[in-house]
Amino acid sequence: MLGSTFYHSLSRQYVIMFGSCFRDVHIRRFDDNGKTIQSIQVPIQYAPKEKWTILIDEDQTKPIAISLPRISFEITNINPDIGSNRKTSPLNRIVKHSTDKKNEWFNSFNMIPYKHEFNLYVVAKNLDDGYQIVEQILPYFNPDFTCELKLLPQLDRKWDIPIRFKGMSHDVAYEGSFEQNKSIIFTLQFEADTWLVGPVQKSGIIKRIQLNFKIPSGDGPVKIEDIGHTPTQEILTITPGLTSDGKPTTDPLESIPYYEISAEDDYGFCKDITNIIDPEETINDVPSPSNQDPVYVLETEDDADLIVMG
Repeated sequence: MLGSTFYHSLSRQYVIMFGSCFRDVHIRRFDDNGKTIQSIQVPIQYAPKEKWTILIDEDQTKPIAISLPRISFEITNINPDIGSNRKTSPLNRIVKHSTDKKNEWFNSFNMIPYKHEFNLYVVAKNLDDGYQIVEQILPYFNPDFTCELKLLPQLDRKWDIPIRFKGMSHDVAYEGSFEQNKSIIFTLQFEADTWLVGPVQKSGIIKRIQLNFKIPSGDGPVKIEDIGHTPTQEILTITPGLTSDGKPTTDPLESIPYYEISAEDDYGFCKDITNIIDPEETINDVPSPSNQDPVYVLETEDDADLIVMG
């Protein structure tokens, strides 16, 4: 789609994150003296509310009943966080140096704010069990509970994901006679401030910049076609400068070859200006998109020239 295929499994991470928040919930049973006689860890799984409704209805005719209480959850909606103060310029990039290759970087456009909405279902046979579970959950959301996730390993950054409690309702199902089992399903609604992002790209490091300066002749406004046919009169070349003993320098004669300098080195900047004696013999003459704009020829480490109109 749109020329790029990628998948960061971000929504999957959010689902796992949400379910992990409720994996250690217990209920206790007491005797007449208030002494704990049983402690039960409440199982949790990903399942919609309708599944429990069907299972409980079928359970009436089975000799072995479903073990309750239980917790389940599901993702219900994914919506853009329109008008949020979390939104930043979509043109900015997140950049991280590769840990495997010295001259390789990972980059991606800024992450886009979204909201993932979840429903948490507490299924119990009596109100006391249900309220025990609910009261262990709600105090942590005041007003939200924040989880930390490393969403994109290539960029090696962690994001705080607040999960906000929105409200609760419960349904008590009385089916048939009073001798038949009843069920209570508590529905807790949450929303998480999440992020989605486009593809993560790899890029090299620009180590040599060449600027070709052109001065169109004649009087009056300069036309685009005039710049394309104007020869280069001066060339400015900028490269990193580093001596053989690892010290920064601005003298290109003292520096080791620029392609041997890495991004982590403490380097200086070497500038070399070349005046063209016979402009008619100059190469790298490329048209500029606007009047009186210089042309920048950026040469990357793999010798692939990138023409940038300044």
